[in-house]
Amino acid sequence: MKISKEDARSFLVNYQHLTPARSLLGVAGVLEYIKKVGCIQYDPLNIIGRNTDLVLQSRVRDYTPEMLEQLLYKDRLLIDGWDKMMSIYSCEDWPYFSYVREQKGIETVSILQHRKSEEALQYTDMVMEYLAEHGPTLPKQIELGSAVEGRWGHTKLSSATMDHLWHIGKIGVSKKVNVIKVYDLIENLLPDSILTQSSPFDSEYDFMKWYVYRRLGSVGMLWNNNGGGWLATLMPDKKTRQRILDEYVADGLVRCVEAEGITEKFYLRSKDMQASNGDATAACFSNETPESIRFIAPLDNLIWDRGMLSKLFDFDYTWEV
Repeated sequence: MKISKEDARSFLVNYQHLTPARSLLGVAGVLEYIKKVGCIQYDPLNIIGRNTDLVLQSRVRDYTPEMLEQLLYKDRLLIDGWDKMMSIYSCEDWPYFSYVREQKGIETVSILQHRKSEEALQYTDMVMEYLAEHGPTLPKQIELGSAVEGRWGHTKLSSATMDHLWHIGKIGVSKKVNVIKVYDLIENLLPDSILTQSSPFDSEYDFMKWYVYRRLGSVGMLWNNNGGGWLATLMPDKKTRQRILDEYVADGLVRCVEAEGITEKFYLRSKDMQASNGDATAACFSNETPESIRFIAPLDNLIWDRGMLSKLFDFDYTWEV
């Protein structure tokens, strides 16, 4: 299937709920968007707003940060975890990320060893017992001594221990004080109906295949070039992704399209091309002229892949922290 660059741009903008302007409403709109795209990326920097809030304010009418806080730490329908780097996603997805939690556990052990702070691993049982007795706790409330200081490492062993336990899913974020995580046992945060579910995948390849399909939905449309659109723990390499994409195309679950003037092929989920009225192309390629401006966050799903952004939108985007 061949489309124009204008059609490709329109599809992405429409899919990402950037037009019509702020069509999503309230807390329900926040949940609807995150469930559709899988996750939004979290970053603690707050210059004019956190990335998560900036992503949502461009899509949800009358959005306030309290809406996201409610879904995360009161309703507990969303959770802090790893997807596109540090992210926020639906609690329903928790069982699907068991492979990621296993891998993050291996990574954090290696990092602690590299930073000569592996002593933190000796206190995991002690921290778990403390949380069981005291409930939600800031790392500074547990005194285990100092870690080996480094530019990026934890300065307190309690922080390193709790960070490791969070990465492997033994504890979760009860709330945040500004950007500091307040931890609790994961069983106090998620229901048994979720925690008792085993991984739905028979192999790591099955997980990666699901992950590729999910990531297409996170952006709307992607090519198979290496770039920010595919960043994630356990995301398969380019060759394996191509194999997976070809399998999906053969099964009819993914469509392969070509955009004029661009040699690379693009992939999108077949179901995302379907309009509500059943027309396969009318709505998703609608070229509506926006009636207002939307400000796009630095880590907005639409611009995860800056190389693709440049090709399709003729916009070279960089940012520096």
